[in-house]
Amino acid sequence: MCLDKRKDREGRFSMADQGRPDGTQLGKLRIPVRAIASKEARDLVETVGRIWTISEEVIDSAKLAVSELVTNVVCHSGGPEGDTLMVAINRSGEMLMVEVHDNSPIVPVLRCADQFDTSGRGMLLIACYTDDHGCDITPHGKAMWFAIKSDWPPDIAA
Repeated sequence: MCLDKRKDREGRFSMADQGRPDGTQLGKLRIPVRAIASKEARDLVETVGRIWTISEEVIDSAKLAVSELVTNVVCHSGGPEGDTLMVAINRSGEMLMVEVHDNSPIVPVLRCADQFDTSGRGMLLIACYTDDHGCDITPHGKAMWFAIKSDWPPDIAA
């Protein structure tokens, strides 16, 4: 199963920080926390992916993963009206790195949704469609992130 790479020593699934590397910033957008935020985040990922000639497969995986992270913020952050989130896209070596920052310290957990649940699969999808993911607690909330290995044009250095 795709989640095996996320188990800790005791066999539990973990969202612990894996020591993500810093990288070259490719795009950044602050978005109001509202229902349309997931689409706006997907549009940013697609725009950056096309500009940097990233493969359709990587763009599609990144759009799915960023949509799930932003949806978690919209549904569970509980912030005040007018609250915002930030999506940052970076390159670190061969990796496309996407971060979603919000003002809530509550970290999403991997759930085992059954076939009749209408939610609870977001972190599972992120684990399956990305090469790495995690969460960093920040002074103002958290930064959820994921990384996907990508081929880059040969003339673009990290």
